[in-house]
Amino acid sequence: MAARRADEVDEALDYARQFGDADLWAEALLGQLHAKWGPDHLVERPAVLAELEPLHDDVRDEELRYLIRSWSVQSALDLGDLSRAEAEIDRFEAECEGTDLPLFPRRVRLWRANLSMLRGDIDEAVAVNQSVLADTAAVAGSPFSFQNAMVTFAIERYFRRGLADVIDPVRSVRASSPRVGANWDVALAFSLAECGREEEASAIFDGVVADGFAAVTRDLNWLPVMLLVALTAIDLEDRARTSELLETLAPFASLDATHGSGYASYGPVARVVGMLAARCGRTSEAVGHLATVLVERGSGPWTSLTRLELARLGVAVDELDPIPGPTVPRRSRSSVAEEQAEQAAAELQTMGLDLWAAEARQVQRLLRSARERREDVPTARRSAGSWSLWHPSGVATVDGSRGMDILVRMLAHPGEAFDVIDLDGVDSGLPRTSATEPNMDAAAMQQVRARIERIEGRPRPSSAEQAELTALRAAIAGGSYAPNVSAEVEKARVRVTKAVRRALAAISEVSPGLGVHLSSTVSTGRRCSYSPADGRSWQVEDGTDS
Repeated sequence: MAARRADEVDEALDYARQFGDADLWAEALLGQLHAKWGPDHLVERPAVLAELEPLHDDVRDEELRYLIRSWSVQSALDLGDLSRAEAEIDRFEAECEGTDLPLFPRRVRLWRANLSMLRGDIDEAVAVNQSVLADTAAVAGSPFSFQNAMVTFAIERYFRRGLADVIDPVRSVRASSPRVGANWDVALAFSLAECGREEEASAIFDGVVADGFAAVTRDLNWLPVMLLVALTAIDLEDRARTSELLETLAPFASLDATHGSGYASYGPVARVVGMLAARCGRTSEAVGHLATVLVERGSGPWTSLTRLELARLGVAVDELDPIPGPTVPRRSRSSVAEEQAEQAAAELQTMGLDLWAAEARQVQRLLRSARERREDVPTARRSAGSWSLWHPSGVATVDGSRGMDILVRMLAHPGEAFDVIDLDGVDSGLPRTSATEPNMDAAAMQQVRARIERIEGRPRPSSAEQAELTALRAAIAGGSYAPNVSAEVEKARVRVTKAVRRALAAISEVSPGLGVHLSSTVSTGRRCSYSPADGRSWQVEDGTDS
């Protein structure tokens, strides 16, 4: 049916262009926008609007002129461009002043309420919305007006951590609106999940998301509904669907999730895409999406909540390229994350979002505590899909990998020589080396010797360099790599060596200082070890369940 409708409006537009009448032409273009209002035709919308806008002054019909202007407002809201949206609303209001068509002044009031919510004037947004409902229910239709007000109320309750208040009203709307029942099922599942009622939420959620989210109609409200689906999956820790939703929503990350004709918004899609990427262990991708929101968007509750999500990751915006903005000194990722949490707390408190502000302060305290502890103890912390490393020589957060797992195992046991068979873990039946067999391969031996030569060539090596020199000389005392081993053992050595080197390269890219320390103290070969001059072991933490 959707395909046939698209064909019909295309045909109508062809006839209108040939006929040349501005009203008919505009009506055909508006038909295009309405018939294709959904995710599958978003790419076509700019061209339609570019053709529609110049027709405005030639259109005779008053209602058609207002509808043209309405789409300019809608487009600005969908792009999250609040300044442009406000300018378009001002232009629309001036044009329809004194009109006898009551639904258009009503739109102005609802759009302004949405802008108030997006900028953090939440009480004003709710008050205007309720006023519009009371004043215009007779002309707009009570069911439509009530659903509109319900969406705004639910957003306000989310901001104030009070979604328990909407569970029963959402059930009522669901019962009275079977045509959009799946949308309200998603709203109900999300509200239940946010309130900690995971079992009830899962029972509803599983029914909605079956068959690739087929129950969610791909219409004008598909994007905001899918945003709630994603947030519900995050709340329920549904790893499989989280990954699927990341791929589904990533193409829309540049948009806002605008509800209906712009009367409400669930904020920047990039915020939720960033949250999904973080849960999937794609840390750099997550930071990129979240940081883009902070760079491109003005202040408001969604921006502050995005800042809080960035703080949770414990990484620094200004250490990650290509994030636009002024150049600043490189600092500890955790210290910058603390600043993000502190700023989020202050912003949320100013907007009266006390519970979110308290959560941001708690994140700030956890980050500070972790930083202070790690300044004294080298620490490797595993999170969902990534490792974060803290050491006096530098800090780094890198994606999880087999090489990182092997490296961290060595970091926890300095001076201990690990047989590659144990580190490789492919065939535990292969023979181990004895303590008297050589430890390093030829490449590693060459690197160590080069480092020794550099230190010995300095006129006055520091005490740290002298200690390092002693450790390096001890490391090569066993001689060079002897290749008289079985083919399978050699394959294991190559696999482990390559995996560790890739991990070291990833660390060096993020933190050159830490990379230098590890490259000079980690040896690979038939046996592998971490031999720092100070002999300190790393503390290993598993944060995947926190």
